[in-house]
Amino acid sequence: MKRENTKSISELLPDFIEENHLDEGLQRVHVFDAWESVIRDMAAPSMSALQAGALTSRKFFRDGVLTCTMASSIVRTQLRFQLEPIRRKVNILLGEETVKKIIIA
Repeated sequence: MKRENTKSISELLPDFIEENHLDEGLQRVHVFDAWESVIRDMAAPSMSALQAGALTSRKFFRDGVLTCTMASSIVRTQLRFQLEPIRRKVNILLGEETVKKIIIA
């Protein structure tokens, strides 16, 4: 018996994401992953990957604004001087201009 109207998973997935309103949550996950990658790359020379991953204690993303609470006041101060280059790198990893502003708390 031949199946009709078959679709691949790559064709079904976008519809599933849209129907279940998962777009915003997936975008948030991608933003957080890009943030961690950029921060890990910046901190790698001076600390281990495990330590670099623990630099951000909380993250929040809404309406193009990424707010991050840093575990270290020293790192927080250093990152405040590099917000625009970090934002550009995050958006490059995302492939689009998703993050409009970064706030370091």
